[in-house]
Amino acid sequence: MMLPHFEDEQVRIGEENRYRITDRGDGTVDIVFTGQVERPGTPINKATLNPMVDKINELESRTEGLEEATLQQVHDLQVNFIDLSIEFETLKGATLNGVTANIFVETFQTLNDIEMIHGSFDVTNEKVYLP
Repeated sequence: MMLPHFEDEQVRIGEENRYRITDRGDGTVDIVFTGQVERPGTPINKATLNPMVDKINELESRTEGLEEATLQQVHDLQVNFIDLSIEFETLKGATLNGVTANIFVETFQTLNDIEMIHGSFDVTNEKVYLP
């Protein structure tokens, strides 16, 4: 939903400061604008402001999980980088030593795609414990 732009009230030139001041007799006065309004401005009321508040709240709720999601993506990239570094070093060492057959690399950074038959995985510390 597009929100409308606000419009300023336009008063006839020369009548911007025309007011009638009436003494109420109790120490107070009434001040009434007597100039001519050529075009009324946008009212500042519930109907005008609530759509803005609703839009701000909607945007706030949409962005709520972004920081956590971004941190998770950074963590995943770090894990992938560590995995690739370990694999590279393993393959480099194997190649230098002439042992290039049947190389299997698993870093156990996470248990994604791994079925634990024995032992346990500490999710908090990201460690595998074997019996």
